[in-house]
Order: sequence, then C-alpha cells, then structure tokens
Amino acid sequence: MAFPKPELSAFILFALLALSFTTPSAAADWGTGAGEISVYWGQKSESIEGTLESLCSMFLSIGQDVVARKAKSHGHYSSNSSSSDSTAAAEKLASYLLEKYLSGNAGPLGSVALDGINIADVADGKNLKWDEVVKAINASTTDRKIYLGAAPQCPYPDFYLGKVISTGLIDYIWVEFFYHNFCIYANEDASNLLKEWNIWSAGVPGSKIFLGLVAADAGIEGYIPPKDLISKVLPTVTLSSNYGGVAIWDRALDIANNYTAQIKSSVPKDCICACNGDDAWNRYYGLGSASLSRSV
Repeated sequence: MAFPKPELSAFILFALLALSFTTPSAAADWGTGAGEISVYWGQKSESIEGTLESLCSMFLSIGQDVVARKAKSHGHYSSNSSSSDSTAAAEKLASYLLEKYLSGNAGPLGSVALDGINIADVADGKNLKWDEVVKAINASTTDRKIYLGAAPQCPYPDFYLGKVISTGLIDYIWVEFFYHNFCIYANEDASNLLKEWNIWSAGVPGSKIFLGLVAADAGIEGYIPPKDLISKVLPTVTLSSNYGGVAIWDRALDIANNYTAQIKSSVPKDCICACNGDDAWNRYYGLGSASLSRSV
C-alpha cells in the first residue's frame, strides 16, 4: 500500500541501524561503563571529513554501525501549524516513514529497510505530536524491532522532545551537552554537566544515554578538552547503568582537533557513524547500500 507524502513541518534524522545492532538480549545486559562512540559525519565535504569507511576504520570493531542522514529533500516536510498539531498528522507521518524507509519497499533511499529512526532538530515541528509518531511506529511491527532514538538538548526534560521521551519507547538518547550554560562544562568545572547527566540517567532508566559533545573549541559553548573529559567527566558518567557512550559533533571538528583519537581508548567498544546531509548520504549509499539492506 502506498502512502502520500505528508505535509508536516519537521526535521527528522533518519537513522539506519545495521543488522548487527544491539539486540534485545544485549540491551538487557549493558553493564556499567560499556561505551560506544557516535560521530556525526556529513556536515562538510568528503575532502574535509574523509569517507565513512575511513572514519569507522579507526575502530577495532564496526559491528554496530549506525548511518543517519538529516532529512532535507527526502525528509523535510512543511505545512501550516493547523495540520501539524493533530494526531492524524502524526499518524500520517508515521505511515509514510514505515512505508518509505522502514519496510524494504522502494523509497527515497532505495529498497532498504532501516532498523530505526532518530528524531532531532525538531523546533520547526514543535507542534507535531512526536509521542504519537513513535507510538504508531512501535505498534506497527511485531516481527522485528524498530529502534527509536532522540537527540534532546541537555536541560531535563527537553522542551520539544520531553513528551516523546516520556513514552518509554525511546531506545537511544543522544543528549547534547553543549550550547546551554545551565548544563555544560565551563571554566574547568563539570559539576553542572554531571548534575544534569544524573538527572537524565535517573529519569530515563530504560533508555541508553549518550553524552553529546562538541569535538573542538569552535565558538560552541561546552567544549571539553580530552584530558578533562577523561579525568573529570567519564569516571562519573560511566557509572550509570544506562550509559551508552559519547556522541561527537561533528566529524570535521573531530578531524581538526583529533578528538576521537584522544578519547577512544577510554570510551568505546564499537563505532557508530552518523552521517548528516544529502551529499554525504549519496556518497555513503553508493558505497555500501548492499550491505545495509535486509529482507523483511
């Protein structure tokens, strides 16, 4: 059954979870201190960021490879607010995502079945009932797991994503611990960040939480030098039973500052690579779409 393209105002970060992504049994046995590194890839040209393959080759294991693309021509919907604040609009979007991205049928990315989606940059879709979207997606399949993620800002609860996170259906949360003075590392002091991290960890015990970091001091408040991350932050956050790892924004800054290379021995077990942007996605899709497809 085909679904018409919905007209909704929202940005969606579609996440492609490879076949070997965390299984339910593994999710039930996260353990203390088990961490991964997530890197946003695709903000800049390949000449600046390198290829997705080169990024993931930095790690010993790429068994949990997540590829994400920021919705633009294929996933950015626009309309007036009167249609975007209804349950019907949310269900319409969920149906479209299921048909075009999660089913294995032909869609904007080809005939691939993504294993999940990650919701981010939703200010333009603030009136959309994101809780209804994820409920509809979660209820749509019984034969396989659809992983659901969200990337909130660090104040808890997030203004835009708080309600969808409170459903208990979000598997992975990449909390952005930058920009906000209220909950970032500042003046060599991690106390505000750690306080808010503990609130997040206690508030969403059923979700895996990632510490969202900016990879360089590039005018973005909240940058944590690698040595300070390792000595002042990771010893505390890794104690959380639902600690997932760190999420790095972004690959261009990462290369410029050699950030991931400096922290990877203290954080990851696998590489999660997130690409962001149409051009980046097209390059990646041409490289490895066959290995990322699956039968439904």
